[in-house]
Amino acid sequence: SNSIGPSGCEAVCQALVRCPAFQSLDFSHNPLGREGGLLVVELLRHSPNLLELQIKDTESDIDVLVAVGEALLSNELQLRVCNVENPRIATLQEDHTIHLGRMLRVNTRLSEIYLGKVKMRDEGVRQ
Repeated sequence: SNSIGPSGCEAVCQALVRCPAFQSLDFSHNPLGREGGLLVVELLRHSPNLLELQIKDTESDIDVLVAVGEALLSNELQLRVCNVENPRIATLQEDHTIHLGRMLRVNTRLSEIYLGKVKMRDEGVRQ
């Protein structure tokens, strides 16, 4: 952990958007929170060459997981590995499960996804 919070995350994302060749990004174990997590997803949407994204243990919330699921519906992204383990989910809502489930049904490029402690339930995945 580097203790990178939302403002540091914003600076890194602004720099990386000008580096289209980068292929791996690991923000794991940094307190990005919702704001930083959404900035990373926005960077993902503009980084078609990104192959690996690690945002485990970043205090991301349900909105970040929903945004990841939506972003990975795109056929333009090349992402192969995505780790969103251990987000901060304090609700029993299934929104994130529904979006991640839909993404998994259509995304043919993703070869590894890590969903530990994401609080997915059967009903949400089936929708």
